[in-house]
Amino acid sequence: MKRQMIETEERERRERQRIERAERAKMRDQAWLIDVTRSTFKIMTKALCIIRRVGYTIEILNCMINDGFFLIQRFVL
Repeated sequence: MKRQMIETEERERRERQRIERAERAKMRDQAWLIDVTRSTFKIMTKALCIIRRVGYTIEILNCMINDGFFLIQRFVL
């Protein structure tokens, strides 16, 4: 009986560790996604401004806001 308790505790401990690792990996992936999105948006908006399509930039920005992205006030093109 004591052996079963130890095995159960060990399984629970390993499960908690797996969950923690999965959460850390998810957070890391989200950080990468945000970073890629930010740099891609910056490149795209600069290109649209260069070809004088500022209206498209504003439209894309509005779509991003509506989809739940937040603006950083210090974001400079």
